[in-house]
Amino acid sequence: MDTIDLTPTPDGIRFSIRLFEEHIQRSEHLIRVAEEWLELMDIERRVYVSPDEFVIFEAALEALQEQERQRIQHLREGIAAARGEA
Repeated sequence: MDTIDLTPTPDGIRFSIRLFEEHIQRSEHLIRVAEEWLELMDIERRVYVSPDEFVIFEAALEALQEQERQRIQHLREGIAAARGEA
């Protein structure tokens, strides 16, 4: 029976770190977009959703921000582990 060596190579680790860093950038962008929407809603109060759905929309933006913050934390922990810092 053949075996497969799953030991990460230095190139594989660098590639994974690069992918994690790209994901962090996307998550940070989503957080900024949500912040801009929340600011716009505070200033304009002109988001076209029905009044009973506004609270849901606002909560969804806040949930998106929290989800992306957690994703960033998880990815940074993965990067630290890949670099042997954890």
